[in-house]
Amino acid sequence: MIMNYFIGFLLASLAQAGIVFTGESLNISTLNPKFSLGQLLIHIIVGQIAGWILVYLVNNVKSIASLSKWLIGIIYGFLVWVIVLPIAASQGTITTTWMQGTNLIISLTAFLLFGIIVAYTVYLGQRATTK
Repeated sequence: MIMNYFIGFLLASLAQAGIVFTGESLNISTLNPKFSLGQLLIHIIVGQIAGWILVYLVNNVKSIASLSKWLIGIIYGFLVWVIVLPIAASQGTITTTWMQGTNLIISLTAFLLFGIIVAYTVYLGQRATTK
């Protein structure tokens, strides 16, 4: 079961990076992430940590567990976006996206997709353990 969580969180991180990379490739985004192997590994590790935090929250906070997996994913993706982007911008790994048109839309879309995939992974994990 733990491996399923790791794989689901990995897919969420890669999908998120894929959206940002696509936006950069099409020149509709100027987040300017440093696409290197080291940065990708950090991105995946942060995605794993965020995923495991959601597992903890869903398993220990009944009011969160009672929400729709879609709503959990959207809210969680937004919260991760609000927390992680300023940290990454302050470290210089991306250009800040606040109030910058397509940057805002692309980064928020990437984080919302991340949140939905992570929430669905957690949902599948819970469903498998309750059978």
